[in-house]
Amino acid sequence: MIGIPVDEQIIVDCASKWSNTTQLFVAVEGCGEFIQAAMKYENRKGAVEHLIAESADVLFLMLQLRYIVGEGLFDEYLAQTINKVSRKLYENQ
Repeated sequence: MIGIPVDEQIIVDCASKWSNTTQLFVAVEGCGEFIQAAMKYENRKGAVEHLIAESADVLFLMLQLRYIVGEGLFDEYLAQTINKVSRKLYENQ
C-alpha cells in the first residue's frame, strides 16, 4: 500500500556528505517547519501545498534517520508503534 518513490542511493549519499549530527539537526528544523505549516493550514487556512511540501521534507528526513540508526532498529520501533495504534483502534471491536 505504501510505496515511497525514493532512490535509496540519495539517502546513502546524504549520510556520506553530511554528518549524522547535521542531519539530525536538519530533521529537528524540518519538524518545526512541518508544525508551523500544519498550524497555519488548520488555524489560518494556510496553503495545502505548503503542508504537503513540509510533510515530504519530514518524510525524507525520517528515511535518512532510518538509515543512520539502522533499518532494523528503526523498523522494530515502527512495528511497535503500529501495534500500539492497532490495539487502540480495534480494542472495542
